[in-house]
Amino acid sequence: MLTSLAALFFLLLLVSGSAVLLRRRTEEMLPVCFCGVILWLYPFYLCSAVRVGLPLLCAGAVLVFLAGWHRAGGLRRYAAAVLTSGTVAYLVTCLIFLVFFSGNFVSRHDELRLWGAVPKAIHATGKLQLGHDSPIFATMQSYPPALPLLGYFFTAFDGQFSEGALFVGYACMALAFLVPGFAAWDWSRWKLLAPAGLIVMLVPFVFTSHNGDNAMFAMTLFVDPLLGIVMGYCFVLASRSPQRRLSDSVFFALALAVLCLLKSTGIAFAGFALVVYLILERGEWNRRMLLPVLAIPASVGLWRLLLALYDVHSLVPLRLHWLSGEEIQNVLRALVSWNMIAYKVPLGFLVSFACVYGVLLGLFFILERRCGNKKRSRWLAAGFLGSTIAYIYGYALLYGQTLESFHRYMAAPLLGLAVYLLTQALPRCVSWRPSERLCRLKRGTAAILAAVCFASAVGLMALWRSVFPPYESRQAADRDASRIRQAVEQSRADGESGWVYLVMAGDGVALSHYHHRIFFDLISEDINIRNGFAQTQVAIPGLENPAQVWAEQLLDGCDFVYLLSVEDALRPVFAQLSQDTPEPDTLYRVCRSDNEYGVELRRA
Repeated sequence: MLTSLAALFFLLLLVSGSAVLLRRRTEEMLPVCFCGVILWLYPFYLCSAVRVGLPLLCAGAVLVFLAGWHRAGGLRRYAAAVLTSGTVAYLVTCLIFLVFFSGNFVSRHDELRLWGAVPKAIHATGKLQLGHDSPIFATMQSYPPALPLLGYFFTAFDGQFSEGALFVGYACMALAFLVPGFAAWDWSRWKLLAPAGLIVMLVPFVFTSHNGDNAMFAMTLFVDPLLGIVMGYCFVLASRSPQRRLSDSVFFALALAVLCLLKSTGIAFAGFALVVYLILERGEWNRRMLLPVLAIPASVGLWRLLLALYDVHSLVPLRLHWLSGEEIQNVLRALVSWNMIAYKVPLGFLVSFACVYGVLLGLFFILERRCGNKKRSRWLAAGFLGSTIAYIYGYALLYGQTLESFHRYMAAPLLGLAVYLLTQALPRCVSWRPSERLCRLKRGTAAILAAVCFASAVGLMALWRSVFPPYESRQAADRDASRIRQAVEQSRADGESGWVYLVMAGDGVALSHYHHRIFFDLISEDINIRNGFAQTQVAIPGLENPAQVWAEQLLDGCDFVYLLSVEDALRPVFAQLSQDTPEPDTLYRVCRSDNEYGVELRRA
């Protein structure tokens, strides 16, 4: 929790100082500063110097805070300018996140090998996680680093890596892109602040789903919900003529760059937001528009250049081909029948993507038409629809047969629309006149209402923790990882790297989660698992010469082999590389040999 508090402290210094200096509301600066933190660390990370960038960032936050304090003319004026209603709602929600999410742990496959593993590797080494010397799965290294850099920022203020801080940072960043809707609110609307804040907090929970299970927000580290939230924010900025002020153009450019660096699919969302912006502002073009135009190729180009230099390829490359009839039917059937927002309640079309997206789009047109700008609404709707169709088509190209992680992927366009609606609707609540009975609420009654909303939020967090109990296998995997680490440390010579090749015989699918947790636990500066789960099944049925294949992998920089378990199929393969008997929970040293394979395994 302390490292999360430290990260939020420096972030709030940056937010408050920049808000005063730029004469902006703090609600507007929250998403901008989150983007700024990521993009500040980005070039340092590419140079394997992220530990240099972090103290410079903190020092800069302090300087910005002091400059803002000086400009405000004292603490009282500074606090009056900074402590707006939306900021207080944001801080209260962050406190809830701190209390309930600091105990979360990394538990799912993609988190254990990517979204949680990369921040842990950066925390341990401070280096760029690309190439052969990185402990990260080779198949995972092509993912852009925005979310891992956010995770690093929230875990970097403690020498001991905190898994819970990853979830706190994730939730706090997502919420930051929802609070700009409060920028038009003042304290005269304080009676409505608690229920409005509760609604805003619930939006990502409602629209985030995974494998039919709702309420996965902030209990997982999947990037897709955050991708949708930032996408919606980019469309909000695109609709507000950001070229009129330099600061607005910079804000829009920062958001587009982060959107591209969250995930490769973010490039399509960013491209559509940029095109809509250029169309809406045709005839008003100026040089400031170059900033958002250049943001996409600059952010993406640097990353793609590094991938080419390190010869890293995408996990699942996009294949342009005509979709088969079966693929099209699979996706269309899922769009109209698979549950998106109901937790294990089979309501069919009513909670499917097509229905929910249609309802949100209808609300979008109602809201935009009330603003009296029909022409703008048509182009914005075309941008949302075009990006969603491109997103679904790209998904179908990759997963049209299996529909892998369909719910999680489709949460992104839903959240994008929801964020736009919230950000545009909340300012209009300022002119809303509540009923006479509500206006007569006394302070005590309003305080009770606020307390009820806060208790509801707390109860909701507790419910979500009970819905998703911890994996029982985690403790056993942690014990095995600790035993492996201790065995390697006792056997390793001075200066030896300590790369471990973990072998688990048996069903790879059944044991993969167990292995992934051990892989995650062993990530450190000096002890790591080489190659990951994909290479641990030594005795693969049908493999012509498994001993030769295994020997080549062992010679590729491995120092130790640890047998977690042994099956009969492994014994003849092991016998060709070692004179020792294979035994479970035993460490073997990889030694050069003059035998036909060039390598020998000896008990450590």
